[in-house]
Amino acid sequence: MEDVKVVMCRNGHHIISKINELYPAEGDSEPICFLLTAPLVITYKTTDDSELELSFTLWSPFSKSVEFRIPFDYVVSIGEPKDDILEKYMEIAGPLFERLETLNQEEQEEQ
Repeated sequence: MEDVKVVMCRNGHHIISKINELYPAEGDSEPICFLLTAPLVITYKTTDDSELELSFTLWSPFSKSVEFRIPFDYVVSIGEPKDDILEKYMEIAGPLFERLETLNQEEQEEQ
């Protein structure tokens, strides 16, 4: 998934997420913030043999939301994830993307 990036935040968190710029209305030229979809926090520690041990946790575990808006100045850097990290992310985040698709379908049916 090409929109998935590793985001380093001002508070030091490393987040892997689908990320897009959010515009107030279609056709507007200036985005207002970033939209993170299915963000996971990457935490790591070094093992005794100097390997990195990674873990992924929900960025907002107490929210039923799958998409989150964050201001531009909250982001320090954005980069491409390594292949193995992207693969693990897609494995974990797959159900979140499915839930988002279900929510979008329900919303369209209500209209």
